Amino acid sequence: MPSACSVGVSATTARLRRSGCGESVGGTAYRRRHVLIAISGRLDWDPALVFEPDETPFVRCRVKTHHEPAVVYNVEARGDAADNAAVSLLWEHPVLVHGRLGRGTVVDDDGTEREDLVLYASALGPDLTHASVKVLRPWKEEQATLDSED
Repeated sequence: MPSACSVGVSATTARLRRSGCGESVGGTAYRRRHVLIAISGRLDWDPALVFEPDETPFVRCRVKTHHEPAVVYNVEARGDAADNAAVSLLWEHPVLVHGRLGRGTVVDDDGTEREDLVLYASALGPDLTHASVKVLRPWKEEQATLDSED
Protein backbone atom coordinates (compact mmCIF):
# COMPACT_ATOMS: atom_id res chain seq x y z
CA MET A 1 0.00 0.00 0.00
CA PRO A 2 1.45 3.43 -0.91
CA SER A 3 2.20 5.91 1.84
CA ALA A 4 0.03 8.98 2.24
CA CYS A 5 2.75 11.30 0.97
CA SER A 6 3.32 9.36 -2.26
CA VAL A 7 -0.30 8.98 -3.40
CA GLY A 8 -0.73 10.60 -6.81
CA VAL A 9 2.97 11.43 -7.26
CA SER A 10 5.93 9.42 -8.42
CA ALA A 11 8.16 7.76 -5.84
CA THR A 12 11.04 10.05 -6.81
CA THR A 13 8.95 13.19 -6.34
CA ALA A 14 7.70 11.98 -2.95
CA ARG A 15 11.28 11.19 -1.89
CA LEU A 16 12.40 14.71 -2.90
CA ARG A 17 9.52 16.27 -0.99
CA ARG A 18 10.35 14.30 2.15
CA SER A 19 14.11 14.93 1.95
CA GLY A 20 13.83 18.64 1.17
CA CYS A 21 16.35 18.41 -1.69
CA GLY A 22 16.59 21.46 -3.90
CA GLU A 23 16.23 19.48 -7.13
CA SER A 24 13.76 19.54 -9.99
CA VAL A 25 11.67 16.57 -11.07
CA GLY A 26 9.31 16.70 -14.01
CA GLY A 27 9.66 20.47 -14.30
CA THR A 28 8.62 21.04 -10.67
CA ALA A 29 11.30 22.58 -8.43
CA TYR A 30 11.34 21.71 -4.75
CA ARG A 31 12.99 24.17 -2.38
CA ARG A 32 15.22 22.98 0.40
CA ARG A 33 13.25 23.01 3.66
CA HIS A 34 14.65 24.76 6.73
CA VAL A 35 14.43 22.97 10.03
CA LEU A 36 13.30 25.51 12.65
CA ILE A 37 13.80 24.55 16.29
CA ALA A 38 13.59 26.16 19.71
CA ILE A 39 15.81 25.08 22.59
CA SER A 40 16.14 25.96 26.25
CA GLY A 41 19.39 25.59 28.14
CA ARG A 42 22.38 27.33 29.69
CA LEU A 43 25.24 29.06 27.92
CA ASP A 44 28.28 26.82 27.84
CA TRP A 45 30.56 29.87 27.36
CA ASP A 46 30.27 33.67 27.09
CA PRO A 47 28.98 34.85 23.69
CA ALA A 48 31.99 36.19 21.75
CA LEU A 49 31.26 39.18 19.51
CA VAL A 50 33.09 38.90 16.17
CA PHE A 51 32.90 41.01 13.01
CA GLU A 52 32.73 39.77 9.42
CA PRO A 53 35.00 41.47 6.85
CA ASP A 54 31.98 43.63 5.86
CA GLU A 55 31.65 44.74 9.55
CA THR A 56 28.52 42.62 10.20
CA PRO A 57 28.53 41.65 13.91
CA PHE A 58 27.85 38.08 14.97
CA VAL A 59 28.22 36.00 18.12
CA ARG A 60 29.11 32.37 18.52
CA CYS A 61 28.28 30.44 21.65
CA ARG A 62 27.23 27.00 22.80
CA VAL A 63 24.02 26.16 24.64
CA LYS A 64 23.74 23.04 26.79
CA THR A 65 20.15 21.79 27.21
CA HIS A 66 18.60 21.31 30.65
CA HIS A 67 17.50 17.69 30.17
CA GLU A 68 19.66 14.60 30.69
CA PRO A 69 21.52 13.48 28.70
CA ALA A 70 22.36 17.08 27.84
CA VAL A 71 22.80 18.08 24.21
CA VAL A 72 25.18 20.91 23.29
CA TYR A 73 24.18 23.16 20.37
CA ASN A 74 26.54 25.50 18.51
CA VAL A 75 24.63 28.79 18.18
CA GLU A 76 25.31 31.77 15.92
CA ALA A 77 23.39 35.07 15.94
CA ARG A 78 23.89 38.13 13.71
CA GLY A 79 23.09 41.83 13.68
CA ASP A 80 21.28 43.47 16.61
CA ALA A 81 20.74 40.09 18.27
CA ALA A 82 24.52 39.61 18.29
CA ASP A 83 25.18 43.04 19.81
CA ASN A 84 22.53 42.56 22.50
CA ALA A 85 23.58 39.00 23.34
CA ALA A 86 27.22 40.03 23.71
CA VAL A 87 26.40 42.71 26.32
CA SER A 88 23.51 40.89 28.05
CA LEU A 89 24.36 37.19 28.33
CA LEU A 90 27.12 35.42 30.26
CA TRP A 91 28.32 31.88 30.90
CA GLU A 92 25.71 29.69 32.64
CA HIS A 93 22.84 32.14 31.97
CA PRO A 94 19.58 30.31 31.13
CA VAL A 95 18.56 31.09 27.54
CA LEU A 96 15.94 30.35 24.91
CA VAL A 97 17.07 30.09 21.30
CA HIS A 98 14.87 29.88 18.21
CA GLY A 99 16.32 29.48 14.76
CA ARG A 100 17.26 27.45 11.73
CA LEU A 101 19.35 24.32 12.06
CA GLY A 102 22.04 24.03 9.41
CA ARG A 103 25.67 23.14 8.75
CA GLY A 104 28.47 25.58 9.40
CA THR A 105 31.96 26.08 10.75
CA VAL A 106 32.48 25.84 14.50
CA VAL A 107 35.59 26.57 16.55
CA ASP A 108 36.55 24.00 19.20
CA ASP A 109 37.99 24.89 22.62
CA ASP A 110 41.52 24.35 21.28
CA GLY A 111 40.93 26.80 18.38
CA THR A 112 40.57 24.27 15.55
CA GLU A 113 37.78 24.82 13.03
CA ARG A 114 35.52 22.04 11.83
CA GLU A 115 32.16 21.64 10.10
CA ASP A 116 29.20 20.73 12.33
CA LEU A 117 25.53 21.48 12.95
CA VAL A 118 24.86 25.11 13.84
CA LEU A 119 21.68 26.70 15.17
CA TYR A 120 21.42 30.05 13.33
CA ALA A 121 19.43 32.06 15.88
CA SER A 122 16.62 34.34 14.78
CA ALA A 123 15.83 34.97 18.47
CA LEU A 124 18.12 34.59 21.48
CA GLY A 125 17.46 35.75 25.02
CA PRO A 126 17.07 34.91 28.70
CA ASP A 127 14.78 32.02 29.67
CA LEU A 128 12.29 33.59 32.09
CA THR A 129 11.31 30.20 33.56
CA HIS A 130 14.81 30.02 35.11
CA ALA A 131 15.69 33.71 35.66
CA SER A 132 14.27 37.19 36.04
CA VAL A 133 15.56 40.13 34.03
CA LYS A 134 15.10 43.87 33.67
CA VAL A 135 14.57 44.80 30.04
CA LEU A 136 16.25 47.98 28.80
CA ARG A 137 15.70 49.63 25.45
CA PRO A 138 18.81 49.46 23.22
CA TRP A 139 20.88 52.66 23.31
CA LYS A 140 20.57 54.78 20.18
CA GLU A 141 23.07 57.31 18.77
CA GLU A 142 20.33 59.99 18.66
CA GLN A 143 19.76 59.57 22.41
CA ALA A 144 23.47 60.04 23.09
CA THR A 145 23.50 63.31 21.12
CA LEU A 146 20.38 64.64 22.87
CA ASP A 147 21.62 63.63 26.32
CA SER A 148 25.01 65.29 25.84
CA GLU A 149 23.40 68.62 24.81
CA ASP A 150 21.43 68.92 28.09
